[in-house]
Amino acid sequence: MKKILRLWNTIKFLKPVQIYGRIWFKLYKPKPSTIESSGLRRHARKIGPGASRQSTLTAPSTFHVLGDKLTVNAPSSWNDSKCSKLLLFNIHYFDDLNSTPPEVDQHTHAALIDRWIDDNPAPTGNGWEPYPLSLRIVNWTRFMSRVAEPKRSWQNSLYQQTLFLSRRIEHHIQGNHLFVNAKALLFAGSYFEGDEADRLRKLAEKIVLKELDEQVLDDGGNFELSPMYHCIFLEDLLDILSLTLSYPELFSSDFTQRLENRTQKMLVWLGHMVHPDDDITFFNDATLFIAPTYEALTFYAERLGIHHSLSTERLWHGESSGYVVYKNDEAYCAMDIGEIGPAYLTAHSHADTLSFELSLHQQRVFVNSGISEYGVSQERLRQRGTDAHNTVCVNSSDSSHVWSGFRVAQRASIASKTIEMQDTSSGEIVITGEHDGYRSHGNNCIHRRTWSIAKRSIDISDDISGIYKTAVAHYLIHPDVSISLQGNTAYLKLLSGDLVTITVKMGIPSLVESTWHPAFTKIRNTKKLCIEQLGSKACMQIHWLPKIPQKP
Repeated sequence: MKKILRLWNTIKFLKPVQIYGRIWFKLYKPKPSTIESSGLRRHARKIGPGASRQSTLTAPSTFHVLGDKLTVNAPSSWNDSKCSKLLLFNIHYFDDLNSTPPEVDQHTHAALIDRWIDDNPAPTGNGWEPYPLSLRIVNWTRFMSRVAEPKRSWQNSLYQQTLFLSRRIEHHIQGNHLFVNAKALLFAGSYFEGDEADRLRKLAEKIVLKELDEQVLDDGGNFELSPMYHCIFLEDLLDILSLTLSYPELFSSDFTQRLENRTQKMLVWLGHMVHPDDDITFFNDATLFIAPTYEALTFYAERLGIHHSLSTERLWHGESSGYVVYKNDEAYCAMDIGEIGPAYLTAHSHADTLSFELSLHQQRVFVNSGISEYGVSQERLRQRGTDAHNTVCVNSSDSSHVWSGFRVAQRASIASKTIEMQDTSSGEIVITGEHDGYRSHGNNCIHRRTWSIAKRSIDISDDISGIYKTAVAHYLIHPDVSISLQGNTAYLKLLSGDLVTITVKMGIPSLVESTWHPAFTKIRNTKKLCIEQLGSKACMQIHWLPKIPQKP
């Protein structure tokens, strides 16, 4: 019965196309096409380079991907069952064709394309799944546009891959998968000439415009509410804008203007959601070295003539995405008082409602878990769970019921939120959020969190109303920060030598061993400060001193 309820609480939020589309996708097996391309369309310029990416192909057949090494020395290597699917997907992407700077020469890339064509006949294997197929189509198109005379075998393979993708569009998955499918059809439909290429390009353009309105929120955030996927989606928009410069006669000014407007808003949103170290915050599925950085995306946008600027105000509120950011010369604090994601698409959502991250003196102090793996595993579940984030766990349960690798059943919803500027000499800001994710644990069980932010201190109080047994606030410390606990006071020391104190005013503090995950396959040992609530409330104050002057 529990499994049935869990399944019902998952599928009841889905769109009909996600249900019947999944059945159709499983049953419909299109035959690969053998039609050859009818030629290449003339372009105004070569498709420009994208955002800066590190090379992963370090030798003719050797990849270093996601912290692992893989040598493609046989046809079976592309689908080696001993490797994770995510690792195999990455070698099928062919991102290295457009990496900067490339580790290997163009002849090596050309030989690898030939090998892929020989080793991966349609339609079996990881390379023919829609997502890696989409990314490879874009990478091959961009690479071949720079080659003076691309091989006819390459053109025919790329064309046949495109036709196959057009019959495997992931309407049942939606989100970033559907968008990259459309992006790939847009690239190939522009690169090739002919009626079929025109048809696919027009189909792709319709999907792009529809998803643009769906996936970019009014405040500029991507609707999956993951800073990492925000960067990936933003790169997609910039790539499409770059494509329009190569084939200007194919795209209307309205199409490009809508892309530019959304791109600019997304850059502003991202600018607020990065720490002082210029890397993203870890809300929902987010980790480093997967998506281009804010700096790389900004540079890419400027090459395309798109500029943006950030407000200098201390407080920013992304009303649609639900994130609030406070920053001054010494502190950066990002808080989540929004929903976990779009109701029908929570594949990358975590049970992290009312969590936050904090940097002091340019160094991360409080961090959310990050992710070191995908797939179905207990570790994946733990990293998505509430106690891997800087928020409160009631009855040792998750605020949203994450399960499997990418599923959410019952989920937290924001009951109320307020942001107030107090009229005090310290310019205090008070931010409050409430969620009902623990309502099944008692009569109207509500978690209410309040951040009171002054110039050099943050007070955090947590109130739990309703019936429950235990409530524990978790605060994950960055591994580079040393921490000791003496009574009700925790002492933190940053790499710079700067000091931070945490005074627990109500609750029982303890230090627990934990881990932080800055990249796939990367696990760093660290500590977590836990505060067990007394009665219905726990509160503590974070206080920091002015930065220690550096010796000349």
